[in-house]
Amino acid sequence: VTGETELYYPQHRRLAKYLVTGLVIAAQVVMMVCMIAMLYAAFFCIQSTDFSVAESLLLNLGCSTVWGISLELLNWVVWSRVAASLNRFENHRTAAAHETHLIAKIFVFFFIDCFLWFFLLAFFQIPFGSQIDGLLHKAGVVLDRPFERSDWVPRLGMTIGAVLSITQWSMLLFADAYVPYWWSARAKRREAERASSKPPPPGADHAAQELGRAG
Repeated sequence: VTGETELYYPQHRRLAKYLVTGLVIAAQVVMMVCMIAMLYAAFFCIQSTDFSVAESLLLNLGCSTVWGISLELLNWVVWSRVAASLNRFENHRTAAAHETHLIAKIFVFFFIDCFLWFFLLAFFQIPFGSQIDGLLHKAGVVLDRPFERSDWVPRLGMTIGAVLSITQWSMLLFADAYVPYWWSARAKRREAERASSKPPPPGADHAAQELGRAG
């Protein structure tokens, strides 16, 4: 319409970059499944050991709290940066498209990080606990108490409560109170270092001497 030349980015290159993003998301799913397996292994050890009710409660709560803190750190330290890097790598044409795709990536990464294990536990581990216990028994792993629904339904509720109450509250308090203060102090320190490392402009010493004489 205007006669101006517009840059054209080939669609096959953009699709290839989208494929890279999909592979990174798939790698995140695999990594989270491995971490969830470690969490379940800890729960297995607690379940198969003869702890008292109070000890079992504290150990389960400790595992849940460590898990929740790990999720928060992964979200804000790892996945938010990965999402931003992938978005820059895709090289979107407009600022609106850049922001839209960044929001979508952050949502997907955070959703997988926070809720994948709930889906696995609720729709895989709890319904098929007896079958899993049988497979473990064949593999030589014998639990004192079977891995059954009656054990895992209350544990799911307790873990959700720990993640959504203690962990989330503490991490939000940390993020809202300490992180902004630390970031502001870090920015001020860097600005002071840059100012001190810059050489004075030409004639600054002469101007200072003139001001001193005038005073």
